[in-house]
Amino acid sequence: MKLNPETIIQREIISYLESIGGRVLRLSSQGTMIRGFLVKNNSKYSPKGMSDLAFISNGSITFLEVKTPSELTYIRKHHARILEGNFAEDDKKLNRYRDQIMFISEMRCFGCLADFVSSVADVRALLDSSVT
Repeated sequence: MKLNPETIIQREIISYLESIGGRVLRLSSQGTMIRGFLVKNNSKYSPKGMSDLAFISNGSITFLEVKTPSELTYIRKHHARILEGNFAEDDKKLNRYRDQIMFISEMRCFGCLADFVSSVADVRALLDSSVT
């Protein structure tokens, strides 16, 4: 079975995070993966746009939304347009991006690290930014 590129990147990131210590949680607005099983979320406590991964270490939590490099480039280039909603309402991909941007912004307001990432290098840079 061939994995999609985002899944491959996500696995590389999970492997890296596990190697540096702490706890990695795979999140989803449909549910949370716990030991390989999807535990469905059916409540208001499962917000739209929730990040793919949460990393808990040293008393802090980091939210990571994993994207392919081309998706990440697109989101950064069209960030303002996505937030303004300047697209067809039935465009599910852009609506999902908007929800993800809003979730990341909200988590940052709570003092968490949160961002879009497309590689282990992106994760390292994000985690290093909290140290400086």
